[in-house]
Amino acid sequence: MKRLLPALAAALLLQACGSMRTFPEVEAREPVPAQQATRPLMLSKVVVGFDPSSAVAREMTGAQCGNTRAVGWDNQLVAELKHSVAERFNKEFRDAHYRIVGGGDDLFEDGGAAKAEFQAGAIVEFLSTDYCYPWAGVGVHGDIKGTAYARIRWQFYDVLEQKTVYKVVTEGRYEITHTEKKGWGVFLVHALDLAVRNLLADPQLATILSSEPQLGAPAAPMSQASTATAASSPPPPSADTTPLTITAALPTTGLEAPRAATVIVYVAGAFGSGVIISPDGYILTNYHVVEGAERVRVKLADNRQLLAQVLRRNARRDVALLKLEGSGYPAAALHLPPDVQIGDEVFAIGAPLEEQNALTVTRGIVSAFRKNGGYPLIQSDVSVQHGNSGGPLVDRNGKVIALCESGATSAVDRSEGINYFIPIDEAVNYLHIQMQ
Repeated sequence: MKRLLPALAAALLLQACGSMRTFPEVEAREPVPAQQATRPLMLSKVVVGFDPSSAVAREMTGAQCGNTRAVGWDNQLVAELKHSVAERFNKEFRDAHYRIVGGGDDLFEDGGAAKAEFQAGAIVEFLSTDYCYPWAGVGVHGDIKGTAYARIRWQFYDVLEQKTVYKVVTEGRYEITHTEKKGWGVFLVHALDLAVRNLLADPQLATILSSEPQLGAPAAPMSQASTATAASSPPPPSADTTPLTITAALPTTGLEAPRAATVIVYVAGAFGSGVIISPDGYILTNYHVVEGAERVRVKLADNRQLLAQVLRRNARRDVALLKLEGSGYPAAALHLPPDVQIGDEVFAIGAPLEEQNALTVTRGIVSAFRKNGGYPLIQSDVSVQHGNSGGPLVDRNGKVIALCESGATSAVDRSEGINYFIPIDEAVNYLHIQMQ
């Protein structure tokens, strides 16, 4: 908020006349602190909903406050307004024990955009002040009185459920009736403070931010014979270097099984692909698909949409392991280690370019074996696009030999036939997975 004050001094001064305005009265409501753990929240956007050519303030002087001039908005002042709203939002919500990610003043990147399960947006519909220097005519210009009023429209969006879950308008007002030695920007700062603080006064918001997302139901349990060798409950995400035993899928032939096991992974308004590698709901994908997210939305081949926890990740190798609740999922068998030669036929499965292209299969050959930064890669001319990231590359027997990582594209997003895949044994090893 402090950054807003010096910017106000540089605002454009415009000649005008008029009397002191009467702003609506606003009740200061008590914030409702979070009573239980809340899902990650990020303020993603602050916009102005007023005419930027309008006056931010009206300055008056004289004993009767009769001499008036308008102070106009400028680009710097609008930028400082947005920063001030974000700064106050993050502070007030943190003080009320809500989990805020992606704060603009953080010294280190926390992956807030990927972690956020709720995104908030603010439209500042009105912000203005009238203030008066009653003693300016006798050389006392520091004594000031006046009133400011702010009105902000808020929306909260559930990233996992992909819908707006809360809308509200809050107001703020600040007034000094007896002269004090202050800068006039203080009026705006305190009006914004109250408008943000009043947002926290509704218990319904606390309930929404702590509620679990309602997606689809997990898969039905497998039969007792099938679960006899199933892996135990997954370790917590912090146990990334502890070997994790996962029940492998039974080998099959053809592309039906790996295609049924390929999923779309949604994170922060974007998507990639992934592949289920165990009936117990373990999914492999790229790190760059999930980044810092803790939970993501996954769409299965049968169009069910489920919640998956990000169990493990390795940024350097660009791999991540997700876990769906339950068991009984269609899964693809892995070829460990991948036994392919240059010229062998391979197939990529994923969602190139658009979600409606999910489960697209393209065919190519192994073009070469490469290294990037010391890490092995399989090069292929099989066609892949944005959206294929994290999806499987399978051999002619339908076994997964690699995960799609990157490719060369033209200026019109056309694949150039030079694409790179992470060998599946590399993905498994860097995530400390043991298949059984």
